[in-house]
Amino acid sequence: MVKWKCRATIQKGEVSFVHSIPQNHVVRVVVNAVVNKINDSSTSIQIETFAETNFINMVTAKIAVIITDPQNNDVVSKTLTHEQYVFYNPTRTGTYSIRYVDEYKLNWNLYVTLSSYQIDISSENTVNVLGSDGKLRRVLYKDGKVYIYPSETHKSSFLKESLSLNNTFNNKTLSLKELQTQFYDEELKRNVRDLKDYRIGDSIHFKDEVASIEYDPNSNHTLIGFKDQDNDIVNWVFKDNLLDRYKVGDVIELKLNVVEETEEFENIDLIKTFQDSGEVAESIDNYLITQ
Repeated sequence: MVKWKCRATIQKGEVSFVHSIPQNHVVRVVVNAVVNKINDSSTSIQIETFAETNFINMVTAKIAVIITDPQNNDVVSKTLTHEQYVFYNPTRTGTYSIRYVDEYKLNWNLYVTLSSYQIDISSENTVNVLGSDGKLRRVLYKDGKVYIYPSETHKSSFLKESLSLNNTFNNKTLSLKELQTQFYDEELKRNVRDLKDYRIGDSIHFKDEVASIEYDPNSNHTLIGFKDQDNDIVNWVFKDNLLDRYKVGDVIELKLNVVEETEEFENIDLIKTFQDSGEVAESIDNYLITQ
């Protein structure tokens, strides 16, 4: 299932979602962006799109993005993973078609912005984009990904005021759903790479019930699934065959650590280590809490 979101900051033109076609287990979403003006000396017209899925799902998700110009030429064709982005500066006016193709039928939030804007480069990688809505978005572009800075209200007041790390590990547990909530910024209405009540160096006591379990003999990985807020399965990947140790309904407790993703953005060590290693799974015993 694909979820659509349009975050448009428009001075000239419009963005509209056309249709979603499930076809041969492939989900196709089409978005039209109508460009009525191209670049001039004072402003830049740009079509921007990026895709979000649940980044705490360790299985890499991919979605294809194709941008077609008004003369039916494909001007962009790229496969994206979570948080990767595509920019295109239109060279002519008319209707541009942005198509998304997902072979895995995952949950995606698709963001499309057709904007007329001015850019202020405040550092090497940080850009302040002023949209026609008058709001300034502080965004980090790094290593082919886009990171949205959290709002000022996202981090809990306790962490803002405290100089010491929190000490909630022993008396608070988080399920997968609760861990998701930690990354959700209520003011921005979106996920950010920042936890509300934890910061880099803190530990998280994770505790949840196994909703699915599957062993892949080709990779020698076991996928243990937990239910997220939409009751979809989020898979965490561990080394070796664990089918003789765990079954659906079992409760697993793990000690996770908050680590730096990049430039003070946050991640969980289990997920970051898997991604940084090229998806080489670790032993679950490295994280397991035993009673």
